[in-house]
Amino acid sequence: MVFEHPNLQVPPNCGRRLMPAVLDEVAESDPQRVFVSVPKSSNLADGFKDIPYGTFAKAVNKCAWYLREQLGEDSIPKTILYMGPLDVRYLVIILAAAKAGHMAFFSSLRNSLEAHLSLLDKCGCDTVLVPSRAPAILSQIFAARPMEQIAAPEVDFFFEDLDQVPPIPFTLTWEEAKTKPFCVLHTSGSTGIPKPVFVTYGTFASNDAHQLIPSLGGKPTLINYLSGQRLFLALPVFHAACLTFTLVFNIFGGVTCV
Repeated sequence: MVFEHPNLQVPPNCGRRLMPAVLDEVAESDPQRVFVSVPKSSNLADGFKDIPYGTFAKAVNKCAWYLREQLGEDSIPKTILYMGPLDVRYLVIILAAAKAGHMAFFSSLRNSLEAHLSLLDKCGCDTVLVPSRAPAILSQIFAARPMEQIAAPEVDFFFEDLDQVPPIPFTLTWEEAKTKPFCVLHTSGSTGIPKPVFVTYGTFASNDAHQLIPSLGGKPTLINYLSGQRLFLALPVFHAACLTFTLVFNIFGGVTCV
């Protein structure tokens, strides 16, 4: 028996697509499709709120404009650290940084000061977005290392007055972007100080290419199996596994993460 998803259609250029561009395409063609569902409050009994693609893409544009305003229109590409509450801002910032010509760096909130400082040095990061509820470790980082500090607005800022936000097109082609770093994450550090991992656009697109793999023996690839479904995630949003689901599987595979 061969697995066949009832709604699955392999998209053109599958495996050669770029997440910021596909986000905008879906926001244009199917703006009410749910991108992600987030808790309404810290009490899960209050339920969840769906954020459609059209709204999320505009929030990304608003954040990209904010970064350009803070860093300058002609700013050289920067690596931007963000450490904050585990909310949807991580997803907004990582895509907005790319659209603004920069690159987000997510350092685990569980890292030691030594690990944070080593990672910042190795990835050449001197800029940080600082939320109002910043983790205590940030003050220790600032005491040990000069950083350009930019205020990170509250979540609601990115989702208000979106009709006034002009789009920022993502213009890189596949050939231009495939080996270009999209973001910086890091290894686990289980054998010592963690090392930075520069994750390219092509690396994320390789998960998109999984949709090209034929089903054998009735076993689909994971991205095909989850397509069109809601998936509950209990992972920290700065973690590579969480980003793979909330960005790659969402944007390329049509999964809705909760």
